[in-house]
Amino acid sequence: MNFHKPGHPKGRVVFFLLGILSVLSISATYALAGGTIFLPLIIQPSPSPTATATLTPTPTLTPTATLEGTPGPTPLPGGTLQLVVTPSNPEKAWALAFFAKSYNDAGRPVMQIYPSDSAPDSLRIKIPKGEIVLALDTPVTADGGAKFWQLVEIEGEDGEDLFLKAVDVTKAPLDEPGN
Repeated sequence: MNFHKPGHPKGRVVFFLLGILSVLSISATYALAGGTIFLPLIIQPSPSPTATATLTPTPTLTPTATLEGTPGPTPLPGGTLQLVVTPSNPEKAWALAFFAKSYNDAGRPVMQIYPSDSAPDSLRIKIPKGEIVLALDTPVTADGGAKFWQLVEIEGEDGEDLFLKAVDVTKAPLDEPGN
């Protein structure tokens, strides 16, 4: 059968249907997003009654190993460094956390032991000797000139920024994890 003959009725019907489907596929609008979508025309033979579908497994990605076969150190967040708690008083096995109680006229924080100088010992935050803490990479100069490091991962009960005295910590060596 030759549908290409001008004036053949079946040929006109096929081209008419193809034309309508093409117009619909180009102008279809996605109702929820309000954007135009393309609906391609796919002509498939009718499936046989014995046809079955075969699912193809989805490929999985295999993680690549590092050169030594072990994961590398976790990078530190920008603007931070690791400090090792090394109390200046050799008799202490911990360093006390401080917070900015107020600010002086020059804008420097007036530091106080957290949660207060008169709080019972059990309420104070004590960070054990040898503990590695994450702090902002620039020390804060407090009222009176003492230097403090602002802690990143430890905060007060109500979200207060906490600090350690610079004399109670040392910078972690570069071979420590995360450095």
